[in-house]
Amino acid sequence: MPSLSVAYYSTDGWIAEGGAMFNRSQPGSVRAARAYGVLTVGQQGHHLWMTRIDHGREAYLPAGAFVGSAPSSVAFTSTEVSTVWRQWLGRDYGYTVGLQYYRNPYYTRAGVTAGVFFDF
Repeated sequence: MPSLSVAYYSTDGWIAEGGAMFNRSQPGSVRAARAYGVLTVGQQGHHLWMTRIDHGREAYLPAGAFVGSAPSSVAFTSTEVSTVWRQWLGRDYGYTVGLQYYRNPYYTRAGVTAGVFFDF
């Protein structure tokens, strides 16, 4: 799967990244391409805020037993947006909280994550 990405590290404490991924599954020649963008603001060891958007096509080949006529391939467009806050409480530990939203033509999901981390 070929991919391409570019990142910019600002002297003002933020990082921007963007990229694209391309995929072709065999057999069936099912193709998919996705693009993403990420913005990170903050400073390692203090706090970081990251936001990501990912949009494009998902594709796969169904496998297993099917009732009736099954498609030879499945392809659809989806979008995912997420944001994460990472806060250091000490020199090598802290907490993280995040939100996620995903949508495709068949379903939508949203989630919340929370956790603690330790830097080694």
